[in-house]
Amino acid sequence: MPRFDMWMVVAELDGVEIEMHEFDIICYVEDPNNFEEINATAHEVAFSKIEEVGENAAFGTAVVSVDGDELLQLIMTNKTMDPKDVNMVMDVLASDTGSAVH
Repeated sequence: MPRFDMWMVVAELDGVEIEMHEFDIICYVEDPNNFEEINATAHEVAFSKIEEVGENAAFGTAVVSVDGDELLQLIMTNKTMDPKDVNMVMDVLASDTGSAVH
């Protein structure tokens, strides 16, 4: 069965802690040349992964590839979360001075 690959990252803000969730996903479709089918499947999978993370998911991004070629990028933000909190998470992740625990 034809497939496409999706790499996705979701940032979660829980109080003062930021946690990153990374997903490497293989999705199966009937026709790998049908953009509408790929787009609909990618959105469905992305929303299910965001639901897994829960209501503290601040934002996420996903890259969809078919046969190694990037086809689609998805960017999601939590519209129910305070935009200041979402921006703070983005700023912390984009800064060079933030500390990380691995």
